[in-house]
Amino acid sequence: MDISKLQNNINTQVNTTNKSAPDQIQDAAAVNKTQQTKATEYDKVTLNSARQSEKQFAKTELDKLNKASFNKLQDYKSKLNAYEAAKEQSPEAAANTEIGQMLNNPDVWAKMAEKIAE
Repeated sequence: MDISKLQNNINTQVNTTNKSAPDQIQDAAAVNKTQQTKATEYDKVTLNSARQSEKQFAKTELDKLNKASFNKLQDYKSKLNAYEAAKEQSPEAAANTEIGQMLNNPDVWAKMAEKIAE
């Protein structure tokens, strides 16, 4: 029995299958290879863009954290400068600053002791 001589019944129409010519087989293989190459190139592009966007996201988040840390550091530096300036005037004025109040607060000292103990 030869496969090429089998009949095909689609929509109540009877057709016979034709033998595939060698040119058609090569053309189909070339088309299939081209489609695979395009799919692979698309996957590479997709992966590269995902890596780039992930890297960009990480840089953005790092910049946000750096800015927040820098702002916090600047805030503490200004508080410390205010404490130092008040300390030069008098100890009472230094005690009235935010840093002076933190230094005289027993709760702050307890928290520092807990952190040291850890």
